[in-house]
Amino acid sequence: MWTGPVVSGRHGLSRIGPSRASGPSVVQGDQLAAQVCPVPIRLLRVVSGVTLCDMVRHQVMSFTNGLSAKLATRSRHVCVLLGAGASCACGLPDVPGLQVRVLDGLVGGQRTALEHQLSGRNLEQALSRVRRITALLDETTDRVDGLTAKEATDLDRAVCRLIVGALDLADADMAPMLRFAAWVARAEYHWPVELFMVNYDLLLETALESLGVPYFDGFAGALRARFRTELVEASAEDTDDWLPSFLVRLWKLHGSVHWAWKDSRRTEVVRLGVPVADSEPAAIYWRRPSQRDAVRRGSPPPALRAGRLLLW
Repeated sequence: MWTGPVVSGRHGLSRIGPSRASGPSVVQGDQLAAQVCPVPIRLLRVVSGVTLCDMVRHQVMSFTNGLSAKLATRSRHVCVLLGAGASCACGLPDVPGLQVRVLDGLVGGQRTALEHQLSGRNLEQALSRVRRITALLDETTDRVDGLTAKEATDLDRAVCRLIVGALDLADADMAPMLRFAAWVARAEYHWPVELFMVNYDLLLETALESLGVPYFDGFAGALRARFRTELVEASAEDTDDWLPSFLVRLWKLHGSVHWAWKDSRRTEVVRLGVPVADSEPAAIYWRRPSQRDAVRRGSPPPALRAGRLLLW
């Protein structure tokens, strides 16, 4: 079974490197691999969850040579999916780590209520269920799982406050993300580089902005930016709405710590210039269809619709 990355091109998906492990090869460390790979090898490892031993087993030099050759083709539509490993490389917690920090920050009935929701679920699933309880019990005094609508709303707000605090960048190691952003800044492709993230933190935005890399995240504005569906869904044939290719596309699939609900009805999401305040729940990891429709994530960007992903 193929375990390597996939790069998209105009003629579909292609694979990089050998299709099967063919024995170990001698590797002299990250610097050797970095000589032939345009993307920082440390970030490649942590984004994919691939350890150095894994790369040895799959012949690291063949892998990096193949990846470098694929990325050198300017007609490629390069798309990157970054997961929890990218944040962990910078010192931020993954979902299990966030769960520990959130539980440690809750007290009394709220901690008990979240522990109940976490039974058989992870933090994201528990938060989604809490929000469904809020929606189900709206304008009633009934209880589900021991929570009223107000108690579920307060728990949602408390969990989001602790998540936002845990993802603060004050003590983060920005070096891995800055190296990745530097590669993005140098990339010159006919198609825009598209970055897909499932993390809520602001590591990538901070790195891109610190290097002056222009990007578009689906929103237009600065203080309370509104989502622009027509710009997200535009294709190269839509000359009126298509943005130039030098603008990096940044798609945060699970929301962000600086996304907020426009009003209490949660019918629309806006992007703030700073993380959401403690008194409000952030728009992170929502699952109700009406909430996804608020920012049209049910109709994803063209690159995702076409399946053109570079999976690391």
